[in-house]
Amino acid sequence: MQAMKFIFKRLSAAAALACLFAGCGEKTPEQLAAENKKAVEISVKRAQVMMFEGDYAKAAELLEETSRSRGDSAALCEALAYSYAQLGRGAEAAIFFEKASDVSGGSAQMLANAAKTYEQAGQFQSAARAYEKYLKLKPRDMIAWKSLSKCHEKMSKYQDALNAYLEGVKKSERNPDTREACDIGNLFLKVGNAVQGRRWLEAALAATSEENRQTRADILKGLVAVYLAQRETAALEGAVAELDKTSPGFVKEKYPQLHEQLAEFRRKLKEAEDALKAAELKKAEEAKKAEEEKRLAEEKKAAEEAAEKAKKKSESSGNPAAGPKDFADQAPKAEGAELKDEAPKAKGEKKKSPVEELIEKTYALIAEKKPAEASKAGNLAVAEDRNSAAAWRALALAYDAEGRAFDSHMAAREAYVRSPDDINSTLLYIRTASGVQNNEQFLNTLYRANRKFPNNSEIMLGLARTYKLIGDRPNAKYFYNAFLNGTPKEHPLYNEVSEEFEEYVAAGKK
Repeated sequence: MQAMKFIFKRLSAAAALACLFAGCGEKTPEQLAAENKKAVEISVKRAQVMMFEGDYAKAAELLEETSRSRGDSAALCEALAYSYAQLGRGAEAAIFFEKASDVSGGSAQMLANAAKTYEQAGQFQSAARAYEKYLKLKPRDMIAWKSLSKCHEKMSKYQDALNAYLEGVKKSERNPDTREACDIGNLFLKVGNAVQGRRWLEAALAATSEENRQTRADILKGLVAVYLAQRETAALEGAVAELDKTSPGFVKEKYPQLHEQLAEFRRKLKEAEDALKAAELKKAEEAKKAEEEKRLAEEKKAAEEAAEKAKKKSESSGNPAAGPKDFADQAPKAEGAELKDEAPKAKGEKKKSPVEELIEKTYALIAEKKPAEASKAGNLAVAEDRNSAAAWRALALAYDAEGRAFDSHMAAREAYVRSPDDINSTLLYIRTASGVQNNEQFLNTLYRANRKFPNNSEIMLGLARTYKLIGDRPNAKYFYNAFLNGTPKEHPLYNEVSEEFEEYVAAGKK
């Protein structure tokens, strides 16, 4: 912390000298431009020190004054955007992220930050415009395409939302996963294309595992609407029954009378089935009775004919009339046929140094869910020993618990710089980088770590999942296999990653 104050004083002195010399004689436009550039750079550095110390309001005030008096630079706009973001001034932060991109000639990262910040501030029109500018630079970023689609959907521009989603799938050059197929199917329903919507949703449902409850619920919600519109009661019953299990209460809230209507349908259907069975049974009995009457009539006729024949024979031979023969009944017999960063383990009971005590206190406060106090303790640990990687790690984790992603990443970077050969510092730096770097930057970070720790399972898994995210199947499969072949089966993530890889490979074959 003392070093920070020293830097601050040096920067203040430099700024004062710049102002002193500015009054000596007339300056050429080039000299004035150079002086302004230097003044802007000094202000940005001063502001970064203030932000590091948590004084975002003062940093924003300094940068605003510099912008008015000296002009803008990409670095100034970016720093001002971060300070506004920390102050909860999301819309202004987004404007300066976008301005930082414009000043620098087009920065994909700044445009991504602008779009996301606009979106978080509820300014979906501006967010959509920023995403469109970003996607001209990074057309294969499926996450950005989905975010653009979501912004259009928030503005009820469902056709634009559907077009963006389908364009993202096309540009990513891969098949959509079940979550994406669900979203596309429901968007088809919102633009009035029930046929395509049903096709996408039924295919997504068939491919979605039972464990993926949220996606199955969202698919079934769309299918219930389709089956209702198309009056397919049998299919509707099945969808409602499963939806009642995955998302209890939804049907009753969305369609209050539907359960009663289905119960009435089942009652009437049973009545109709019973009536049909009764009619068929009566018909069969009547047919059997008629057949029996016919048989008896035929037997009676045959007996009468035989008796008459015997009588005539007896009369012609002169013998007394003989009684008719007994005829046995010969009725034919009918044969019936009918799918961590861990807190440092307690060392021996030897006396701890002040920095060790502060680190221990930081972790304890994190565990007690007191992130603000943990951040203060972490800053005290860093002030006690600025060269302690462990102190910087503790501060990074405290910032992370407080939800300060950018500050957490900066502190993790300090820990990594001080102990580049320490796997804990490396893994923490990678974890915090995932939240602030774009895909390309994050891949570079992972590869640097992989060169230093080529057999580390977590780093290989990070590479596999990042390549999966950007749609690079060959590299994703390579690093999944590297993880599974180089990691003991006792590893806590082994079974999860094995199942994840099997699903990924299976999805690629469809």
